[in-house]
Amino acid sequence: MQVELAAEIAKRFGNVRRARGCYLYTEKNVRLTDCFLDGGRALLGWDGGKARTVFKDTLERGANGSYCAGYESRLATAVRHLLPAEYTEIRWYYDASCAADGPSSNAAAGENNTRFGASPVLWRPWIDICAQTEPKPTRYPEITITHLSGERPAVIKLVPPFPWATTLSIYAFRAGSVSSAGGSPAAKSSFGAEAAAFGTSDATFKTGSKSLADPAELTGSKSLAESADSLPPSDFAPAPLLAAYARAFYDLKTALAAYGEKDFRCHSKQLSPLFERRACWLFPTISRESYPDLFLRCLDKKILLSPDYDTPSIIPWRANKGDMKGLADSI
Repeated sequence: MQVELAAEIAKRFGNVRRARGCYLYTEKNVRLTDCFLDGGRALLGWDGGKARTVFKDTLERGANGSYCAGYESRLATAVRHLLPAEYTEIRWYYDASCAADGPSSNAAAGENNTRFGASPVLWRPWIDICAQTEPKPTRYPEITITHLSGERPAVIKLVPPFPWATTLSIYAFRAGSVSSAGGSPAAKSSFGAEAAAFGTSDATFKTGSKSLADPAELTGSKSLAESADSLPPSDFAPAPLLAAYARAFYDLKTALAAYGEKDFRCHSKQLSPLFERRACWLFPTISRESYPDLFLRCLDKKILLSPDYDTPSIIPWRANKGDMKGLADSI
């Protein structure tokens, strides 16, 4: 059963007219507590914070045509500041269906996770990348990355934490992650093992008519950073959106140090029967077949979960405790 998010909300409460923080306000004067947050694009709140101000300021300058406005380097720098130093090459791509048809559905957006096949690992804040235990007393503390494989992934996919309906995602390539002659079987097997560890198997990334093969085949004896010219150029995105993304990643780095386990665990008892909580992310433990019914029951209680079983919901840690009572009642 495929859950139609917009249709289910409109059928019960009317269209969404306004959004602030972790709340959606409908035309029938109903406030929904959003635990979906657009799959993480509204992770820092629907207000947009300082990123929204940057978006508006850039838009008002009028330089929004299909030419370079200089924000590409700003976005790449912001992502590099968030990640460890070895992630040197930054690109951004739309989902293939989005390039031709506009923003795709949640199901199509989920296909983004397999576009690099053997190497991309979807990054979720506070799970794979987190602030150090004792961060430096700076505005943007040092960030460390941990991963189940014990080795940092070759390519990280990042969902920009800015509330804008698009499937544009950021990809960060780790320098020195590939060192093989002509894509040797040994190199391919190492990427295959990494793929198996994270449930990915497709070996080709496609953006429109462009195709990026397995990085081991792509780079030969060069590292990904040395083979930057071989990577497809980033897809076009308007200047206001790139500027907002850059600001949003700086805001996210601040949030990584400002929020932590103490903020996420307050609702653990209410959620434990049906979800496994990892930091602020909620992974369903019930069967896939039972999930649509849970989604609809929670929506009736004015709690919006992720409509996709494979996309975890998010604890709205800035919501009132009373708002989550509906979720506990549904469980």
